[in-house]
Amino acid sequence: MIVSVSRRTDIPAFYNAWFSLRLREGLALSINPMNPRQVRRVPLTPDAVDLLVFWSKNPAPFSGSLDLAADRGFRSLFFYTLNGYPRAFEPRLPSLERRIDAFLRLAERLGPERVVWRYDPIILSNVTPPQFHADTFGRIAEALSGATQRVIISFLDVYPKVQRRLDALRRDHGVHCHDARTDHAGRNDTVRALACAANAHGMHIQTCAESADLAAHGVHPGACLDRALVERLASRPIHAAPDTGQRAGCRCVSSVDIGVYDTCRFKCAYCYATSRERNVVETLREHDPHSPALVGWPKVPQEQPRQLSLWQSS
Repeated sequence: MIVSVSRRTDIPAFYNAWFSLRLREGLALSINPMNPRQVRRVPLTPDAVDLLVFWSKNPAPFSGSLDLAADRGFRSLFFYTLNGYPRAFEPRLPSLERRIDAFLRLAERLGPERVVWRYDPIILSNVTPPQFHADTFGRIAEALSGATQRVIISFLDVYPKVQRRLDALRRDHGVHCHDARTDHAGRNDTVRALACAANAHGMHIQTCAESADLAAHGVHPGACLDRALVERLASRPIHAAPDTGQRAGCRCVSSVDIGVYDTCRFKCAYCYATSRERNVVETLREHDPHSPALVGWPKVPQEQPRQLSLWQSS
């Protein structure tokens, strides 16, 4: 079992106390986002978990949980998103310099193979044209040289909930975003520059859930949770099916996510995991660090044999 912590929210940035208690108690609950009555019991013990996979934009507050996970013998993999957008896009993130420093400290602690850089999503706009990405990515790549072996990129997918925030960016800040699916010149110029910088600093660059064919620029499709990488880090074969619950084009192996949507406080304009800011405020009222679930107190289901259904109704 691979446990994802979490694609749905930034647990390392905001929920260190909750996750530390989950490790101590050896149990978390995963709630089906499509049906909150369906709850899965997730054992958090080294014998049950092949790999803990963390996703974050700012893991600096997460040191205690990482210490505890290491002390208990868990293997881990970290996906760290560093974009460096203007404040209007990422209003609540620490400075890029602080986040780069946190990346370097994390890589020193876990090793460069276990900390993967995500430059995602790539937004083309009048204030973030291809040259902005060439400059920003190049600066970050230089700073991270030797601290990671892989960088993952993808262009923004504009879902209706994202479009509402992009409309607010245009209205409040004069930011006009371009669709990378039709802005072929901007997309290709950006990818060429990023591939050149990644190669110059010894990083393998790949796309994530990207439909465009970018092979001509030296960038090929890949998976974040790549089976070969997961098996190498877990030191054992992984019998996991492809993850059908992700975006179209995702090549990851399946994992169990213990996060909850509408619980991230960063307020990024491009966020896929947040519908509306008022929903975050309402959801956070239900968070209790002592609950086995990130939000609320659902009934703990009885432990189920592996061959039974993924979900059990509460």
